[in-house]
Amino acid sequence: ISYSQPVSDIRLQPLMRDRLVLICHRRSPLADSRSVHWSSLRDRPLVAMTTGTTIRSLMDGVAAMQSIALNIAVEPHQMATALACVEAGFGDAVLPSSGVPAHLPPTLRRRNLVNPILHRDISILTLADYTLSPAAAAFRYLLGSELRRERG
Repeated sequence: ISYSQPVSDIRLQPLMRDRLVLICHRRSPLADSRSVHWSSLRDRPLVAMTTGTTIRSLMDGVAAMQSIALNIAVEPHQMATALACVEAGFGDAVLPSSGVPAHLPPTLRRRNLVNPILHRDISILTLADYTLSPAAAAFRYLLGSELRRERG
């Protein structure tokens, strides 16, 4: 399972697409907005996933495109830690929608990030010239079925 782009000897089977969203504390100035422009993150304290992650690469890319100086306050390795940091008041977090619980604590708010809207695609990667083992094929089917069920 990966966020990688296709290459000639690798077959990608898309599983899902999720959107980057902003998680902020209810006391954040951004909490009252229905959606948040990336430019609104300028100089705000941010909880950002560590450098090298897909989420951070997307975040850094849009910041560079829009000449936004990011004020990174904390760089957790886990999304659950990022949520805890936001709840503790360290800053706002940019996270993928799939990593955010459907029911946030009452102190947190989820806001869509816009201008631009960023997505990441999650796929299963297999070697193009090989057939999956029966166990691997069953796992791929089960994973796809579960994701379709969750999305309704």
